[in-house]
Amino acid sequence: MRTTSPVQDSGNHQSTTSMDMSDNNDTLHQSFFFGTKQMTAIFNHLPPPHLFHSSSTLQSSHCVFMEVICRTIALQIHPTETLRVTFMVDVRGKPGLNLPPGYYGNSSVSPAAISKAEMLCKNPLEYAVELVKKAKARVTEKYIRSVADFLVVKRRPPCSRSWNFIVSDTTHAGFGEVDFGWGKPVYGGPVGGTSFSSPYALFRNGDGEHGIVVPVCLPVAAMERFKVELWRTTMGTNGDSHVVEPIKISSML
Repeated sequence: MRTTSPVQDSGNHQSTTSMDMSDNNDTLHQSFFFGTKQMTAIFNHLPPPHLFHSSSTLQSSHCVFMEVICRTIALQIHPTETLRVTFMVDVRGKPGLNLPPGYYGNSSVSPAAISKAEMLCKNPLEYAVELVKKAKARVTEKYIRSVADFLVVKRRPPCSRSWNFIVSDTTHAGFGEVDFGWGKPVYGGPVGGTSFSSPYALFRNGDGEHGIVVPVCLPVAAMERFKVELWRTTMGTNGDSHVVEPIKISSML
């Protein structure tokens, strides 16, 4: 897959220098549903070595690749800007770490896949897939211990928001199985995303289809471009084919 929608050319550089648009009141929140149809369309953009239909973890990862590319195009990021996608990698079971039995605290690190905007948008989807695979492969025992030392010395500095997009996959957190005595929840997961992050969650749409829901926050104009690009890439029937209504939470108490 090669995207036909170019990032903004160097002669008309109007994009900001940061993914953080929290001070921009002209933003729109929408959630997008990735079911069987959408996931099949994404897989069709990948060569056989990258087809992992049986793994829901990799399915959510492929949603990440598609979202990042569509966001880059929608935000009209300058081709020479350096983009980062930061994600969590669980270190439980890594050789040499030997976490004590029953440990339930944080046990993850946050590597980043890095690319120029132009390279991300002009290359096939497998280019983004390989970037993330290489970033995950760097998470060795030495890397993990180095991160731990860094966090102690630097006292947990905040993540950079300079074109850094943070992804959190909660599809295996078990939110949908929590039962406080009232039965299984209709929805369990994050409330929404921010301008620089998207938490992924399991979701069942109005037709009863199970899939992944992705909350997106973008400036209004960028959101429209995002929807068009996502529709074009995943072969929807119209620009709103993936959009789901905001989650409404009510209580019987």
